[in-house]
Amino acid sequence: MKQELLEINGLKLSLWTWGNPKSPPLFFIHGFADSGKNFQWVAENLKNQYFCIAPDLRGHGHSEKGKNPLGYFFYEYIADIHQIFDHYSPNEPVLAIGHSMGGNIVSLYGGACPDRVKAFINIEGLGIRDRSRESAPKVFSNWLHGKANHFKEEYSSISEFAEKMKKRNPYTPLERCHSIAENLLVEKKKDQFVLMVDPLHFLPNPYIYRFENVAPFFRAHKGSILFIESEHTNMDSWMTPLDLDPKDKVDFRIKETERRLSFYPKHQKIIIKNCGHMIHYDLPVELSHEIENFFKANEDHL
Repeated sequence: MKQELLEINGLKLSLWTWGNPKSPPLFFIHGFADSGKNFQWVAENLKNQYFCIAPDLRGHGHSEKGKNPLGYFFYEYIADIHQIFDHYSPNEPVLAIGHSMGGNIVSLYGGACPDRVKAFINIEGLGIRDRSRESAPKVFSNWLHGKANHFKEEYSSISEFAEKMKKRNPYTPLERCHSIAENLLVEKKKDQFVLMVDPLHFLPNPYIYRFENVAPFFRAHKGSILFIESEHTNMDSWMTPLDLDPKDKVDFRIKETERRLSFYPKHQKIIIKNCGHMIHYDLPVELSHEIENFFKANEDHL
């Protein structure tokens, strides 16, 4: 694993790479409050076939924080990966993998620039719950007044974070939880560790999310798409209406997942057993096999 630094849209971004730069590039786009470095257990299994490239998104990991005091906006991530793709693959469309928020980023990018994405694997990144138009003034007010929660959490040690993470991710081995914790935390002062994520990421957005505005981007994709879901997904925690009866959440999420996927012109879907949302933490070897199989099966169409 090597670290590279690139100036992207006025910020110095950190990127983690594995493999031979002469091999076909394969891009990994991480989710919220994660790091590109945490794809290492997947990339190690693919580095003989691909040049694996995993950026830390702006304000995450070792990348520079954004300079806007008002926070971060989704289109900035899309503009950043556009430049990253152009840097490493200026003349050829790319192979990309996006996890969670990263899946949303590549979904929008692939709709805006359909000729730049050859094939795409989306790991549980289908957007968040729809908000009503009537909620827009309140949502905007929350942003205006900077109402953010839970971003000041501190940890006394790497082990404390790793143990909490193990409880949230029971399928991730404890030893790997420690390695992930080392990738995600920085020691602010003695015995005080915090996430390497700019707290401004936790500010609410000033706009409401409605999938009807995203669906045209899904429709515009030209490349093959594989959607990967975990057996023990918790997508219903961010995709279902807040006022929905808890007993109806799973059914709603299943139907809403299929509805949103239907907007991709051509896609496949698989479910990986014995893992949760953080599939690249839980089962990196199994995930790398699915990645390799998908791209190989689609070589004739790439």
